[in-house]
Amino acid sequence: MGLSMQEKKALTREVSKRYQKAGKKEKTLILDELVKTTGYNRKYALHILANWGKSTTVILDGEIVKLKASPKKRKKGGGRKPIYTGDFIIALRKIWAFFWFRCGKILAPFLREQMKFLQPHFKP
Repeated sequence: MGLSMQEKKALTREVSKRYQKAGKKEKTLILDELVKTTGYNRKYALHILANWGKSTTVILDGEIVKLKASPKKRKKGGGRKPIYTGDFIIALRKIWAFFWFRCGKILAPFLREQMKFLQPHFKP
């Protein structure tokens, strides 16, 4: 079945301490073992083992700040604002269905040719 994410993180935390102190040959063996156990991609496992728990200090605005390597958290939301809304989308979906769900590249020429027939049906 495999390890849970919490078990993988705990294992990686322990193995990273050994990895950072090991020589080149031992590092290869440790990396192979971790990849086999967790199923991580080799490059990803290498990155995690090399950077786990490392920190550095910097001076920002006269204050000493400690920075620690950790995974990034993704922001939710964002993206583009919608261009079309409500009634327009409903009408466009009806037209799209009428033309058998063609892609936009093929649908555009159909719409140009049939616009004179479609306008009376979709006027507000």
